[in-house]
Amino acid sequence: MLLTSALLALSLVMPQGTNPAATPGGGPQGAKPLMVGGRAVPVRFPAAADPGVPNDVQEWEGWGGLKGSFSTPFFQAGDWTKLQSLAAAKGDSPLPAARVKFVVLGRVDPLERDASGLLRPLPMSLFAPQVTETNESIARLSATLPAVTGGNLTIESSVTVEDEPLRAAPGQSIADVVGAYLAPRINGGEYQAEDRVYRGPFDMVVVVAPYGRTQPFIVNGTPVHVVPYYAAGGTATEGALDAALVSTIVSELAAPARPGAVLAETPLRTQLQKGSGISVTPGAFGEVLQPSFRSSNFKVSVDTNNERGKVLTVAEVGVGRNGGVGLPLPVGGLDLNAKPNLTFYVRTTSLDPLAVRISDGAKAAWASLGRDRVHPAAMGQPVAELPLNRDGAWQQITVDLKGLATQAGLSKIDTLALEIPPASRMLNRMQGQPIQYQFDDFELTSQPPTTALPPRAANAASTDPEERALAVMELAKAGTASAELVKFLKDPSDFVRLQTANAYRTIVDPAAEAALIENTNSLDPVVAEAALRALANQKTETALAAIRRSLKYGVTERSRAIAAHLLAETKDPKLAGDIMILITNRNWQTRLAAVEAIGKLPGPEAGIIGLAFIQQADPEIKLAATRLADPTREYDMRKVLWSAVNEPSDAVRALSLIKLMQSPTATFKAEGYKGVRDDSRFVRLQVLDWMAQNPDEAHRGALRLAVTDRSAAVRAQALRAFASLREPTTLDEITNVMSDQDSEVQLALIGLAKAKGLKLSAETLGAMRNSSDPRVVEASKSLG
Repeated sequence: MLLTSALLALSLVMPQGTNPAATPGGGPQGAKPLMVGGRAVPVRFPAAADPGVPNDVQEWEGWGGLKGSFSTPFFQAGDWTKLQSLAAAKGDSPLPAARVKFVVLGRVDPLERDASGLLRPLPMSLFAPQVTETNESIARLSATLPAVTGGNLTIESSVTVEDEPLRAAPGQSIADVVGAYLAPRINGGEYQAEDRVYRGPFDMVVVVAPYGRTQPFIVNGTPVHVVPYYAAGGTATEGALDAALVSTIVSELAAPARPGAVLAETPLRTQLQKGSGISVTPGAFGEVLQPSFRSSNFKVSVDTNNERGKVLTVAEVGVGRNGGVGLPLPVGGLDLNAKPNLTFYVRTTSLDPLAVRISDGAKAAWASLGRDRVHPAAMGQPVAELPLNRDGAWQQITVDLKGLATQAGLSKIDTLALEIPPASRMLNRMQGQPIQYQFDDFELTSQPPTTALPPRAANAASTDPEERALAVMELAKAGTASAELVKFLKDPSDFVRLQTANAYRTIVDPAAEAALIENTNSLDPVVAEAALRALANQKTETALAAIRRSLKYGVTERSRAIAAHLLAETKDPKLAGDIMILITNRNWQTRLAAVEAIGKLPGPEAGIIGLAFIQQADPEIKLAATRLADPTREYDMRKVLWSAVNEPSDAVRALSLIKLMQSPTATFKAEGYKGVRDDSRFVRLQVLDWMAQNPDEAHRGALRLAVTDRSAAVRAQALRAFASLREPTTLDEITNVMSDQDSEVQLALIGLAKAKGLKLSAETLGAMRNSSDPRVVEASKSLG
């Protein structure tokens, strides 16, 4: 669990004595609220929860042979008093504040293809309560970071909440999607825009997403970390996200420099490079989170049932699926040789599954009550799916604990719990109302276990959408029109209709056209997209007319965006005007799709229409519009000339300068070469990288300027661009780098000397051979 990992990473889990509970809603004196979208988020600390097991639950007779000590595999909010005291006692930090950009993604919609070939939409969301919880955790960093680091690390937070869903196509990772989103929105260098909005450089970016474990990656010289909200304990435990955020920030800023990485220059990074360190105060988080038999989003009570008397009610509240309830273990543990099974009665009307989890502390296994949902990331987990009717009637279940433990390779069972099975934890819940199960008469027995459900198989008549979807796959394999396949376009399940519509992307069948058109009006944007793409494959006037209707009147924003792309693939330049209507759409991704679609159309008119989007506020749309600029057209160059000087986004400004450098007009080209003196180091680097990839003797004058840049990274890139030119480079052009002590500059100089046959001076060679960087010493040997 990411929450436990975060606590261990900070070495903060050891209790440090007893303190009175934190005051609910209290915050450090004088703490400034965090501003998010023009609203103030106050710094407040969670109130301590009661982790104890209620008496009536503990004494409930239905525990039978399980009666004993309760497992405590979950966390609840604990005592924040010590951390508040540490935060209040902090002095002035010797280090500049860490500038951290936070991006809160409200929804991520990956689409993956699993091993059976089925397309799987895997949406996960942060709803309003989760976004509020996230913002409050970020606001508390003004107290938690100084408390954890002895006062030497403070923070300046900037928060963006992205409400529109980010979509990941099959094969795209969360890093791909987040990287594309961030690239035009954060700057890697200093640039003072007229609107005075700070866009970078940042010390790091933290993206809080519903899901998405990934290794840190770099965008515009800025380390990016994705914190998966639910895996971090969000929803289940108030304050759990704090531990994950603190651990992420401290581990990044306290880590050694990445070899060869060109990171954004910030005041804090500069100090850290000089040897200043960040230390951690042991025990600061020790009492903030306390082990508990249940997570905060699970409620447990003993209620009266007309059929069975006193029964145990387990209710999962909130909108996310996370957490669970620990069950008691008998004194002396479980003797699975004598009584290998757990028997109990259960009833529910909830569609979302619950599971019995067993664990030895390192590994776990689950007995899912009913089918677990399907998620590619959960494939291969030791999950036994047991049949369960969801009609509210009592049903006896017997779990084969011994067999499950053997399957998972458990050395023992020291935790028994009710929680969400693995795949369901990674998906939005199936129903909006509280999820409730009732239990009775737990017993350890040797009676025959409930037979697990078999693996799903293709079955056109099944009540299980998964099995009907597999039947669709079998029909689609033939690759020919089929009356049976057409019927599935009217299936009640969006998932089944998705597979069916997708099959018609390679199958042409006039009999399917009407049902495909009907599916373009689906409220599920993934189904509508598949139907639109299938219609494009039919290549009829009726199908094309339906796609045009979706462009204008599509039920979802995604439908309109996909319609724009599909119409553009016809290569009819007259469609640019139709697609242009999306310029006023409120959804930035729809407007972006319009620009990209217009870019596919031939002819100068389409490019000019697409360039109109350069006036949009969203930098990703501006970037897409700038890509459409034709360097040979004066109109286009005048448009990008303004962006090259005034555009706040590094990415847009850099591309504008590159477009100008490609112009055949000398005045525009000269404006482009001014990019080697842009305020932002990362714009200068991108401009020089383009020069190196596109060598031209016209670059030489700009390179002579760039090689004198104050940034070592820029000087090194200028030398690499010199090396790409066809004509010789003289020592006079690069005199200032002959005594350069930066390792990257020295390596680039060695590369240039080898490429151009330059004879370096004895002093320069001596400095290289005495370098503290072994790469420079080794590379210099090739110069003789």
